[in-house]
Amino acid sequence: MTAIVLAAACALVWPASAQAERSGRSEPADAPCPPPQTSGRGIVLDEGCVYDAPIVLKTSGAVLDCRGALIDLRRRHRFGIEIGVEAGVRDVTVRNCRIANAANSGVVVGWQSPASVREKKYTEEERYVAATQRVTLDNVTSTDNDIAGIYVLAYSQDVRITGSRLSRNAGVGVYIGPQSMRTTVEDSELSANGLGSPRHERRGLGRREGVAIDASSDNVIRRNTFRGNGGAVYLYKNCQEMVSGHGRNFKRTKPSERNRIEDNKIQGSLIGVWAASRQSRILASSDCGDPYYGEGNYVLDRAPGNIIARNTFTDVGVAAVIEDDRNRFVDNIISGAANSCAVVGTGPRSEKLGRPVVDVVVARNRCQSAQDGFVFAFGAPPSGFAANELNGREASPTAVRCAGGVMPFKGLGYADACSRAQ
Repeated sequence: MTAIVLAAACALVWPASAQAERSGRSEPADAPCPPPQTSGRGIVLDEGCVYDAPIVLKTSGAVLDCRGALIDLRRRHRFGIEIGVEAGVRDVTVRNCRIANAANSGVVVGWQSPASVREKKYTEEERYVAATQRVTLDNVTSTDNDIAGIYVLAYSQDVRITGSRLSRNAGVGVYIGPQSMRTTVEDSELSANGLGSPRHERRGLGRREGVAIDASSDNVIRRNTFRGNGGAVYLYKNCQEMVSGHGRNFKRTKPSERNRIEDNKIQGSLIGVWAASRQSRILASSDCGDPYYGEGNYVLDRAPGNIIARNTFTDVGVAAVIEDDRNRFVDNIISGAANSCAVVGTGPRSEKLGRPVVDVVVARNRCQSAQDGFVFAFGAPPSGFAANELNGREASPTAVRCAGGVMPFKGLGYADACSRAQ
């Protein structure tokens, strides 16, 4: 099962095991699909085919139009479509593709030089120059993959995902990797991601999100529908976990900042948007490269200065949890919040380092909830609270010593600081 490769010389290798499923009938098992049409830097697939090997795009200006064809990896390959791979790839377009059952991710975008080599050999400026840039994924469906629907690798820039459907991926729908910049996810549907697989179901806070933003900045998540994911959008900085285990994981040097999550419909998540989602997580067993504090249990997460605006939240536990500074939660509509409309504050950082969450704006939001409204915990000041409504009336901020009962932090490696804060 050889991959289709569009390389510098536009060489094409055709997988002999690709099978056809046409017009509701299957061809014999030994009947391959016809070779794809190629022209210059372009590949066009046969819409009636099912392909069982990856397609690798390593040329600047490459265009892949699947025309609705399915790439079914059957867990035999890590990726369905690989974009970039080598240094210096620019201006790639992929459209009308369906990918399923990858052992890792349906689509991977980025320069795949091992981190242990890249971080030693190149300066930061050189890494950004060598990274994959300006990739468009239009009308892409990526489902039932073991890690992610779409995986954006470190240092990638200006990736645009539009009109796509990411569903039933065991990890996340879209992962936006460290030190990357300016990924846009728009006008897409993300559903039932982060719930695990039949082999390993995820529960509670162990469930993952539709979009993960890890140490990445200036991304835009807008006009999407999130339905039934573990969470909608989580922003965090990985602690360089498993630093001793292998050379591919590397230190995150950037916070997740200046990201915009706006005009989305978010339905059916335990937590909708979570800024600094690992701030209160017990990471003692994660072998982090970042420094620990608090008896070796915690590592500082960094997700400041993001905007969460004009989203509609329905059937959520908490619409937004904000555990870092200078975030803005404004002009959102929240109906059916089972726990709280929004919670601002973080336990371990406040209790152990004396650093409560500050400079957070919560303004002009309308919320329906039978429980708590807008909660400021662990000393987070409500100085940016203004013009919010709770159940049709003007809301007041609720200040609590700890977040017990309003933030579902018990179990699964998250701190319950309330017992120490009473």
